Amino acid sequence: MLDIKNKGKIESKRILNIAKVLLNSKAEDVVIYNVKNKTPLYNYMIIVSANNERKLNGLLNSTRDALFTYYKDVKNVEGRNDSKWIVVDAYDVVVHLIEENERQRLTIDDLYTSCPHLVLTDEVVVPETRQRKNKHAQY
Repeated sequence: MLDIKNKGKIESKRILNIAKVLLNSKAEDVVIYNVKNKTPLYNYMIIVSANNERKLNGLLNSTRDALFTYYKDVKNVEGRNDSKWIVVDAYDVVVHLIEENERQRLTIDDLYTSCPHLVLTDEVVVPETRQRKNKHAQY
């Protein structure tokens, strides 16, 4: 369990909803960072933990689904199969899926604690946003 306290606000409903999907998919230690002032490459970063490789790969599928549902196209995925760290680049948001032990060893969160961030828990109320309609849906 990470010892990170909330700092600032995360305004994007879409980012909050993407992170909530990951939390509902049994991701652990879900943290959203607003990195607009830290890097020109993207605006938000979501870091989540998984306690094993199987869950990590399941979270990759949940990430792709959540990104599609909330209007983000996946640009690139790095680290697959037996990797302990998967990075999903969706243009203005980057999602890091990382095994718990690896996250603690690398202390990646320490790089961004100066940025506004939110530790997402079940108690956090996330406002719903519009979802992309499935073009294959039957009407």
